[in-house]
Amino acid sequence: MKVYLRWINPAIALTILALCTWASMTDKEEPHLAGIVSGGFGSYFFAKGLFCSSALFLTGFSVLHRVESAGKGLLYGKRDVGIIAVLTLVLVGGLVGFYAKAKADDQSKAIQDSEPVQNPSTLVILNVSPIPASEFLCITGKIQNRSTTRWSKVILGSEIFHGDTYSGEVNATIESLKPNEERRFILQSSSLRTDKILDSLHFKIHTKASP
Repeated sequence: MKVYLRWINPAIALTILALCTWASMTDKEEPHLAGIVSGGFGSYFFAKGLFCSSALFLTGFSVLHRVESAGKGLLYGKRDVGIIAVLTLVLVGGLVGFYAKAKADDQSKAIQDSEPVQNPSTLVILNVSPIPASEFLCITGKIQNRSTTRWSKVILGSEIFHGDTYSGEVNATIESLKPNEERRFILQSSSLRTDKILDSLHFKIHTKASP
């Protein structure tokens, strides 16, 4: 009886709390700590687990207190307290681990699902000019990230016009543009000769950035 009250009963109480907490956090097999305070079934399961586990633990504690004869020292010895503390730490550690994993998965999913941004105002194009000495059309310049966002990929592109005639398009890709970073780029064509288009060249660079 004492073995049950000292060891098995607290373990059962912690297991009930862990299972109900897991049920309150889980939505479509993805853990979300916010489910505990969502006000729906998540909050219900957590409150139910907290109530049942507390009632079971305190009832066992009370019964053990009655079973123990008076004057035999502490109800729980150091070893008992240590084991209960370890079980509590395991439960708390599991909750923290689930929360950290869910948060990391949500951030990763948000990044993967985020749509590219067309011409973000914080990406500034500077010092743009064609290279006259190049055999094929080359347009060089600098792109400056004036934000705190790290862009994983920035695609630069421009439609090329010879006078009013559309002549093609040039593109370049920049990987991992850090906040407040400035980087040089080159838009190069493999078919448009510089000497035939430079005299009436018109273009405008546009950007498409992915976080």
